Amino acid sequence: MPMRHSSTSSGTSFDPTPFAITTPGIPFRRSTVAIAVLCALVAGSAHAQEASAPATATAPGQASAAPPPPPPPPVVAEAVQEVVITGSQIRGVSAAGSKSVVLDRETLVTTGYNNPIDVLKTVPLVQGLGYGDVPSTAQNGSANVQRGSTISLRGLSSSATLVLIDGRRIAPTGNVTTFTEANQLPVSFIERIDVVADGASAIYGSDAIAGVVNYITRKSYQGVEITPRYTHTNGYDQRGASIVAGHTVKQLGGLGRLSIVAAYDYDKRDSMLQGSTPFARQDLTRFGGLDNRIRTNLATSAAPGNIIVAGTGINPVFPSAGSFTYYGIPAGYGGTGLDGSQLLRNQPNLLDASDYNDLIPETERNQGSLNLNLQIDPKTKLYYQGYYNRSENTSLSLAQPNATLTLPASSPYYIPNVPGLAPGAPQAVSFSFLNHVGRVIPDRGHSLAEGYGNTIGLQRDFENKWRAEAVFSATGTKTCANCIPALNGNIHTQALQAALNDGSFNPFSSTPASSDVLGRFLVEGNDRNRVKMQQASLRFDGPLFALPGGMVRAAVGVESLGLEQWRDSIGIRATSDTVGAYGKRRINAVYGELSVPLVGPENSLPLMQRFSLNLAARSQKYSDVGKTSNPKIGFVWGVNGDLAIRGAAGTSFRAPDLTDANTTFFSSVSTQLIANAAGDPAIPLSNAATRQSYVLRLGGSNPELTPEKAKNFSLGADYKPWFVDGLRLGASVYRIKYENQIIGLQTVANSFLASPTNRAVYAPYITPAAQPAGCVAGDRSTYNPIYAQAYGAPSLSMPDESNACRLTALFIARNTNAASTVQDGVDFDFGYEMDTSYGRFNADVNATKILNNKVRVSPLASEREDLDRINVPVSMRGRAALAWTQGQWNAGLAMNYVGSYLNDLPLTIGGVTQPRVEIDAWKTFDLNLAWRSPAKTGAWGGVRFSLNVQNLFDRDPPVVLSTNNNAAYAFDPQNANVLGRVVTVQMTKAF
Repeated sequence: MPMRHSSTSSGTSFDPTPFAITTPGIPFRRSTVAIAVLCALVAGSAHAQEASAPATATAPGQASAAPPPPPPPPVVAEAVQEVVITGSQIRGVSAAGSKSVVLDRETLVTTGYNNPIDVLKTVPLVQGLGYGDVPSTAQNGSANVQRGSTISLRGLSSSATLVLIDGRRIAPTGNVTTFTEANQLPVSFIERIDVVADGASAIYGSDAIAGVVNYITRKSYQGVEITPRYTHTNGYDQRGASIVAGHTVKQLGGLGRLSIVAAYDYDKRDSMLQGSTPFARQDLTRFGGLDNRIRTNLATSAAPGNIIVAGTGINPVFPSAGSFTYYGIPAGYGGTGLDGSQLLRNQPNLLDASDYNDLIPETERNQGSLNLNLQIDPKTKLYYQGYYNRSENTSLSLAQPNATLTLPASSPYYIPNVPGLAPGAPQAVSFSFLNHVGRVIPDRGHSLAEGYGNTIGLQRDFENKWRAEAVFSATGTKTCANCIPALNGNIHTQALQAALNDGSFNPFSSTPASSDVLGRFLVEGNDRNRVKMQQASLRFDGPLFALPGGMVRAAVGVESLGLEQWRDSIGIRATSDTVGAYGKRRINAVYGELSVPLVGPENSLPLMQRFSLNLAARSQKYSDVGKTSNPKIGFVWGVNGDLAIRGAAGTSFRAPDLTDANTTFFSSVSTQLIANAAGDPAIPLSNAATRQSYVLRLGGSNPELTPEKAKNFSLGADYKPWFVDGLRLGASVYRIKYENQIIGLQTVANSFLASPTNRAVYAPYITPAAQPAGCVAGDRSTYNPIYAQAYGAPSLSMPDESNACRLTALFIARNTNAASTVQDGVDFDFGYEMDTSYGRFNADVNATKILNNKVRVSPLASEREDLDRINVPVSMRGRAALAWTQGQWNAGLAMNYVGSYLNDLPLTIGGVTQPRVEIDAWKTFDLNLAWRSPAKTGAWGGVRFSLNVQNLFDRDPPVVLSTNNNAAYAFDPQNANVLGRVVTVQMTKAF
């Protein structure tokens, strides 16, 4: 069934009774934020937004007829009290003229997905640039150690999208970088999902730059609903079940009416091996890519191993080896008695790590949720909401060194007379740990993520129709990566090299080394993170006075939020060291909002049946990063009964996370050898042959960060022509000017000296400095003071000072308020409903077209168009759906579209950079079929069967060969997947 989309307006209350069209056995609910049929029903102007039922056509000549009188005030006032609308703090008022998308309960069920992330991926507004199960370099995805999932509206990063539960914040998570885990609730507990694609900091505060995603939970349900499900793909199987139970006690002693809704969901997904799809194997030569089993002087070696010799010219057999020649050690060799003449030139011992590494982890998830609503008396309500989720991931992998290791001539395993190597010179060796630890034990890839929330609220209604609401919530998250310390593949390279130097470890042996030997360099390691957030708020809202256009309504409130975060890491330095981090923050806020209906039924004008304004402002003060104030104004102009125009403008912001600003969470000091084509004599070449220079790089968190800022503007129109019953046309244009963006310069620091232009662009972060003639590596007292001080900075990795005396410049590559983005685009929302003798047909087309996405990576950089390329937004996304309902049956077919874009990060093969390639658009089709029993009771009463198929025609992703993901895949996981056809069957039984 198509998604229910709604372009909502603001400014007038309305009767929120759910609208429905029913056919025998099947209720058909439209978007609850048809809520935004809003003022149309009260004011009598048929505002052209998606209603929950087809609009009644108006005959020619009747468009200007006087609207019917509004419903009796007492009924409206009572109904408005319970309306929850995302984007406003005033009951019964929608987002301030902003574009909204609503996924109602029927839509959630129809998709066949059991988690909200997968549901939201069907919305064109959502770009694939957030975190997910498949690792990705985009948006710092390599830091996603617990395989969390996020939402990125408009591709402006998941940090610019605010995720709420019933309008309330939830605690963030993350070890190296902070994000909000979006899979906090199961679909079974969610009534609907609201997406407001507009800045909303004036309403909710930080993070709502690109928009808001709000999960509205189920507050009432009578009975028990059980839904087992099973999913199959070419890569894994998935099993799960949910149970929802609800009951209303009309009189709980003398306390009043109590409504209870509880849900539990269990899900178990098998792992998906990289080797199960050719797109994720190491050897990608079948696609014209590289054989990544060899990576210049590194390799995924099989036993007994290889000797690697540097040479000149490209290796003709293995272009991925660059100028290195590989000599395979003959099978059966145990470590001694071999001469170099017996080595096998360019016949290395290799294995494909994709046969041992998981692309998607095995995941077991448990989620429990509870809503309690106690109506103490007609004016007093007490409520509680609680949730808990626990996700365990196990991702197995192949343990292998990721550094060049050597055998000295003194080693008993040294092989004499290796071709191309001077006698007695150290030998670069590559070998396998497979014989020693196998496919790394589950502890290596075990991660755990927990989230919980407890909220208690009290509402009190007054005789003047005002309401006071006090809420306290305590939410938190816990995560750990490599949760169980073990000999787990966390390789301490320096200790391993020492074991090779002293002969205690035989790299060519087929006999596993002892645990004592392995324990020298396979160190225990885990990384734990914990976040606690407490929020208290007090809000008042209600009517102020009447205007001819309607009732002026207002909301005012105060909030106080406390945030604490801990990080404890063992072995994070690839040693036995322990790193501890702690940060805290206090935020106090005050806000106000005003809804002003200037024109309504009593004073309508030609071409203006309705006009309302919504004004909002919020001021927040942070204990560590200052304060900010943000206004917003929105309007809805009902031109006539068919056409409405809406718009909004305001400012938004995002405060730096604790992990962004607190150096104890993430900081690094490292010596780097980088390409230098800058032509700056103050930064000489360290290696003239390769045109590279040694630099010292400081990366990680930065305590001097300030909040990001944005200006948002949107203008849209919704049209429901009276002469075509059931037709809906909507479009919006928007513009976001995003400034002071926080970027991790460590991700671009290797290009600081790539050209004279880059040298000028990044000049504020580069300090040329020579080391004195008397410099001694390791003795900081002999260093240039700028380097001596830098080496003493906090670091989560042990800085290698072996080349410290060759340093030419200091790079400040920390998180920095350096970037800016200006994005504008158009959203489309078209729909048509038609009743026939063959059933009801419903067609929807929803699309987003980004027109420009202009980015500056530093204040001195020129503006560039970051659009339709790898790692940046794809300009065109859409979904077209056709649904049919007849009796107990319904069916739907949808096409998902991701537009074409440029691969501007092509591979270099054999020393030749490949041409840029246009990546084809990816089109997939989804199918859903469902049947509901017409019986209300008995064994078949309340039964629903459904079949959902994603990627119906098993469409492969477009081939993408690029340096993105370090050339690890032949596809782009940000814009496609390798799951193939995904089939889900489920049955629901309601009692």
